[in-house]
Amino acid sequence: ITAGIIMFFNAPFKVGDRIHILDKDIPIIATIENIQTFYTHIRTEDDELIVIPNNLFLQKVVSVLKKG
Repeated sequence: ITAGIIMFFNAPFKVGDRIHILDKDIPIIATIENIQTFYTHIRTEDDELIVIPNNLFLQKVVSVLKKG
């Protein structure tokens, strides 16, 4: 729950932003569709919906490519 609150109020990204998750195994470029209490929903360029737990999302380096 704490991660969801942090994401909602303090994250440098919001719904509609295009982001790049810098992960050495699977880098992801996607658009944030929804930020919920426990999960964030992002959609890739291939129209794939990815649901990421907020606590994991906060542990990754996220670059905002374009504000929504």
